[in-house]
Amino acid sequence: MENLIISVSLTLFMLSLITEKISNFIKLNIPSLANKANSEKGEKNRERKMQIITGIIGIAVAMACNADFFVLIAEDSKIEPLTLLTFKGAVGCVITGLFLSQGSKFFHDLLNTVLYYKNMRKAIYNKQEIQNELLQSEKNLTADDLIAAVTANQRQDDEDVNS
Repeated sequence: MENLIISVSLTLFMLSLITEKISNFIKLNIPSLANKANSEKGEKNRERKMQIITGIIGIAVAMACNADFFVLIAEDSKIEPLTLLTFKGAVGCVITGLFLSQGSKFFHDLLNTVLYYKNMRKAIYNKQEIQNELLQSEKNLTADDLIAAVTANQRQDDEDVNS
């Protein structure tokens, strides 16, 4: 389940970056969107227009990439090449597009939280494993033995992270 959340978050993060870049390009090239309005009402109107444009762009990116939300959250979670778009697929792409329009910061934060949780759980497990090994050991350990055990365990963690 953890790897599925990471995979979905990473996919949505990358697609939201694309959505943001396209939205910013459009915003910078339309003067009425690029410049802040003088009044509060005008600024709210400008923000509303930008949200609508970003939503449309997010949906377009999701449909162009066939990023159907229902397929993304399935166990095998693979984006297939675009084929015949079904009603369910179109709804899934619209949902994904609306998520994409929220921006990459949301998915970046979600990804950081999930990875932090995963690393903390692994660290707790490794600490318990080391403690169990020390308790089961019948010989008297020296400081060097303890350092060697912890260092070997940490090296194993580094390999897990890199692979």
